[in-house]
Amino acid sequence: MALRRARQEEIYTNILNKKPAITFPAATQAIRDGDWKSETDRPANMSDRACENTHPSRAANMAIHGLNSKAASDFMDNEDSQAPLKANVLAGYRTIYEAVCGTIKDDRPNSKTVLKGRLSPNDLSPFSSDVNVTFSALQAKGVLNEHGRITDLLCEPSWTLSAEGVTDAKSLEAFLRERRPATIQVRVRGLHMLEGHVLVDGTPVSAPLLDFAVFVATCHGPLKAMSAQPTLYLPKMEGRFETEWWSKVFAAYAKQLGIPAKAIRSTTMIETITASMEKEEMNYTLREHSLGQNKGRYDYLFNFVKRLTLPKSLHANLPPSSSPNNAELLPSAPHRRFLLPDNAHTGMGVSFLEAYSNHTSQVNLNRGFDSVGGMVTNIPTGDASIDGKAHAKIRVDKTNEAWKGDAGGWSGHPAFSPYVREPFDVVRALHRGLALLAQLVGEDKLRGAIKEGKDAAGSQKAVAALLASVNVASGSKEAATLAALSGALEKSLSLHVASNVRQYQEGLARFINMDPPSPPVNDHELIAVPADQHTPDKFTYAGLKQYLRLALFYTASFIHGTGCIALDGVFEDLATAEKARVNVWQWLTLDQPLLLPSGKSSPLTFTLLSQAMDEVYSTALNEERGMWSKVCKSVPPLQPDTLADKHFRVAKTILMILMTNNRCIEFIPDLAYPFLLDPVREDEALWAKVEEGLKEYADPMTKYVVKELKA
Repeated sequence: MALRRARQEEIYTNILNKKPAITFPAATQAIRDGDWKSETDRPANMSDRACENTHPSRAANMAIHGLNSKAASDFMDNEDSQAPLKANVLAGYRTIYEAVCGTIKDDRPNSKTVLKGRLSPNDLSPFSSDVNVTFSALQAKGVLNEHGRITDLLCEPSWTLSAEGVTDAKSLEAFLRERRPATIQVRVRGLHMLEGHVLVDGTPVSAPLLDFAVFVATCHGPLKAMSAQPTLYLPKMEGRFETEWWSKVFAAYAKQLGIPAKAIRSTTMIETITASMEKEEMNYTLREHSLGQNKGRYDYLFNFVKRLTLPKSLHANLPPSSSPNNAELLPSAPHRRFLLPDNAHTGMGVSFLEAYSNHTSQVNLNRGFDSVGGMVTNIPTGDASIDGKAHAKIRVDKTNEAWKGDAGGWSGHPAFSPYVREPFDVVRALHRGLALLAQLVGEDKLRGAIKEGKDAAGSQKAVAALLASVNVASGSKEAATLAALSGALEKSLSLHVASNVRQYQEGLARFINMDPPSPPVNDHELIAVPADQHTPDKFTYAGLKQYLRLALFYTASFIHGTGCIALDGVFEDLATAEKARVNVWQWLTLDQPLLLPSGKSSPLTFTLLSQAMDEVYSTALNEERGMWSKVCKSVPPLQPDTLADKHFRVAKTILMILMTNNRCIEFIPDLAYPFLLDPVREDEALWAKVEEGLKEYADPMTKYVVKELKA
């Protein structure tokens, strides 16, 4: 944490001196220029990452749906989508363990949700003359574990079905593959988080270390028995020193448990501007464990604003020509260069976000790692028109990522898994098929065929003709690969990239060897906010209220004990709430003019912010009161009572502190987490004391609260 603070001060100094706020580190140029590759032993069950379904780890019903879905993997989240109540944390550990073993159950009354991948002998009756013999044989060969759960042995390329009593091996193999649960991954909490319910010498332990240790200690044995391994997501990372630390933790813990040094695998989340400048170095320090890096858009935007916005107290140190906060002075006002409008105008097509996405793909593909795309936040509404528009938007977004060479993307709801994975499946089939075709006919000849077409259909036709000219043994793996290529070429014409012949042809040519997109991205491109992001119409009072509504509903739900909410048909978690409140902080810090409903413009002041918050708060407690139980569906639902009123009251107080503090406070849980501690929740007087303490402690409160509890 000290390194993070020092890096922040360095960024402020650079902005004040009109230097680049942040650059690729000069000290690690040799790593970026070096000829090195991933040294991770890639497990077979991680060869497919086309869709990764995510949900709070505590939610057994969500876990079962994710494991049963069309997603390649199901990653159970201890972080942004889960409020760290003690009950939630413990339920999460249990759910993860039971999901690995296959004993997971949905204990909700009258629930019919079951894990399809846990079999009984009777499930084998269509394929076996003696189901008990076949079931025991499949267990003995490691296809089923001791509980009857289908294992990841099926992912091994060399695996073939062989078991006594089988009468229809082909159908049984298809049945097992269709029922195999998605591969399990676990996201630990960020390095800044403490676990206030577990103390060592009176001090809260590191939350991510606890998450990691419990997962690996309890699950490495059951995972090994099912041909799998502990696979983690590392969030909120800020640079190479943090990944180097994790690498040492992995090695030390593996040694302590007596498991292979490289047994623990991880994917690093690129959610911070400092990490974005050190992607190469972070993969290098984790090169024996890393499976790649993930693009976390909302956390990245949150961190972008937090790290690159100069606190108001430092504005007096700016050069005289930069001091007025007028939009006309943007080119000469270094503290306003990183001003961002609301979410509606910061899509992945904006130049600095496109550079971030391209750079992540480039770094990982060049070194033999996976680049994993971002999150789909839509949830099904049941309205065919609305859901259809969501499907179309998802297809475009995921096609853009797949065409860069990304291995897959995230889905927040299993119903959207097929739409997330389709473009990645198409590109994977194109890559495998084109690579084989290049071996059979020659790479130059294949590239020539790709360039033949005057449009995408012409290129597809030329490659298809070349494909038809080759002969491979019927029923062979090569024949299957080329058949998949033929189908993928047809499907590729329905993707929106086919409307741009240059983009289409460039993609097919890159997929032969899965080369990264070009041209290379420079460090200044990662932080260059284009001027069109600063037009007055992108900053409105209505946008301010939308931010406040999201932040208020989420923070109240977090304090209640829920880490993700469904708001207006979209999945919202801590990342989107953080982005909302930090954007408001930035606008207030920079006195950003907002377009008012009257059509006039006014700078955002404390008075105007308070007015907007009062309006949003009043609406939440009155007109929108009936939404509470729908927004917060668990632990238990928020109800229109005094308890929920208390959560909204504290949420409002916390947000006003966060948005009006001189320096940007790092995270919402810095102030909100103490209200999740059991003693605080169980003692009204202590709750009131902690609530009153908010006014004094505008920094992480956990250690303060723990001291109060001990006193």
